[in-house]
Amino acid sequence: MFQILPKFNKILLPIAIIIILALVGVLIWRNLATKQNTDKNIELSDRAEIFNIGGAEAGHFLEVIFDPFEVREGERQKITVTLKNPDEIESFKAMLKDGVGDQKKEFKRVLIDKEKNQNSYQIVWLPKELESSKSYLAKFEYLTKSGEKNEMSLFWHSADFN
Repeated sequence: MFQILPKFNKILLPIAIIIILALVGVLIWRNLATKQNTDKNIELSDRAEIFNIGGAEAGHFLEVIFDPFEVREGERQKITVTLKNPDEIESFKAMLKDGVGDQKKEFKRVLIDKEKNQNSYQIVWLPKELESSKSYLAKFEYLTKSGEKNEMSLFWHSADFN
């Protein structure tokens, strides 16, 4: 009986190690897949507005998302901009007007999509002293590594406070 047990352990131990490694691998793979899926699906509220940009004059700009588009007093606004040819982009900034004045913000890259040759950049900011149902300027500007500068302006709105 003692001779059977060591043979059994020689077979069982490698199988147990393989099963444990497989389970750990599956858990790591699921965690990475979930993280990648979350990055690709930038969550938007029901008050978000998406603007698709086109034409030769658009330069690298593809899409701008204001979330929310109509901002309420004291509410943060998330602005996401998708640019094509991301390897050429050196810096990407925004000048945002609110009731107080201008705020300059540096965008952070939040999504890299090498297959589509585009990246999404994002800022979150707090507009101040808004007037009910008024339009405010958002001016986006990028600089490429070759020194090309391009800008685009859009307007966002404050909500009706009534």
